Amino acid sequence: MDQFLEIEDFTLYPHEKTLFQPDNIPLGSGIYAWYLDFSKFKNFNTVSEFSKKLEMIDSLITLDELNGTVKSYFKNYNVSLNENRPFLEKYYMDDSEEEINWGDKIRNFSIEDCKKIMDLFSNFSILVNPLYVGISNSLQTRWKQHRDAFQKIKRMQEDREDEELLNATAVKSFGGRVALKGFNWEYLIFACVEKNIERNLIGETEYLINRFYNPLFGRR
Repeated sequence: MDQFLEIEDFTLYPHEKTLFQPDNIPLGSGIYAWYLDFSKFKNFNTVSEFSKKLEMIDSLITLDELNGTVKSYFKNYNVSLNENRPFLEKYYMDDSEEEINWGDKIRNFSIEDCKKIMDLFSNFSILVNPLYVGISNSLQTRWKQHRDAFQKIKRMQEDREDEELLNATAVKSFGGRVALKGFNWEYLIFACVEKNIERNLIGETEYLINRFYNPLFGRR
């Protein structure tokens, strides 16, 4: 007899589902992931505004730098490379008093085309790699920890804290890292599966899943 893969149902918690009611997130242990909610970028009325939305999304999810090693016959060199995505520049446009510089692709789009594309993006929110994955003894507690870390970094930015201290604090958690990057909290979707997990398997499984998926804001 054929055996079918059984996967537990997961529950999504976009910002609206936790606003003033975070306690609806399960208290028990389980696995979770954070996603970028593309539906939050659907509010635009011109092609130019659509272009700026794409540019903002790209800036949120683009790594600031890539570290690598260059090998030679004599020595291995550690280098930092600025990541760029020139294919996305085809969709950007810059307004100035003199002229409008259109991207190669976006110059032929109507506002209706732009809205249809962003509508499609919304459906990709949880169909592409998550921003972060994890396992916790309490899903609700972990959600609150990430939210609190996010809010702490935002407060530190408002108080113009020392940049070195700000960076050192932010890198300690997913919430801090996305706050430092410029996300708004409502840009995020929390997805989870409540599941009994043996304590000795939590760390090992989390380690492996991070290396399999390499989420942008995951553990390094």
